[in-house]
Amino acid sequence: MDKREEKVFFDIHKDLPREGPGNFESTERAYNSIKKYLNKPMILDIGCGPGMQTIDLLKISDGNVTAIDKHQPYIRLLKQKIVNGGYKDRAKAQLGNMFNLGFDKETFDLIWCESAIYTIGFEKGLIEFGKYLKRYGFMAVTEVCWLTNMKSKEVQEFWNTEYPQIKSVEENLNLVQKSGYEIIDHFVLSSNAWMNDYYFPLKQRLDLLKLKYKSDPQAMNVITLHEREMEIFEKYNSDYGYVFFIIRKSLLNNF
Repeated sequence: MDKREEKVFFDIHKDLPREGPGNFESTERAYNSIKKYLNKPMILDIGCGPGMQTIDLLKISDGNVTAIDKHQPYIRLLKQKIVNGGYKDRAKAQLGNMFNLGFDKETFDLIWCESAIYTIGFEKGLIEFGKYLKRYGFMAVTEVCWLTNMKSKEVQEFWNTEYPQIKSVEENLNLVQKSGYEIIDHFVLSSNAWMNDYYFPLKQRLDLLKLKYKSDPQAMNVITLHEREMEIFEKYNSDYGYVFFIIRKSLLNNF
């Protein structure tokens, strides 16, 4: 993605409530699966985007949340949400890079990462992020996965271009255990978490920007790619989906 395409990308995404599939229900379900083990946890939200799930975590937990993202406008927006929600004493948002987190090792009780671990790679993220978990700490991440072995050629070609590292749920569960974690829970996000909470506001934004960029072929290409992604999901959402993995650092970890 060149600078022009990146500018258009962030123009598309700057007003969206979240940067990938997800919703309050899935965040709450994931957190509730480990809630009994946590008391005022130190939580790190990696790749927080505009912070929808950050605020949800503050609502459903009694923890302290540090949220990081590499995009300054998201951090600026989340800081305002934290103030408006009355969470200044329990939350902070700051610029950060998941490739170089810069925290002391074994700092956090829980690491959270929705729709972002693909940036560093699922297996690499499990290992790198795990260094910052306390002993027996927890991680909750979402990763796009194949849900069937009977995939159409069209959807395979799409994901081979967009994210060739995509694996089946079973393959990713094996990577979780190989990386030194025990599996607490995992579940597929509902289609509502894609359509209502991500794609619906995205489509509204695209419709506006098609007017703005109608004479800009390069910008229109970026818009078309987003529309293509939505089209593929509508046709093949039984073939793939985001899966929430809730896992715990074990004695077998090799960090």
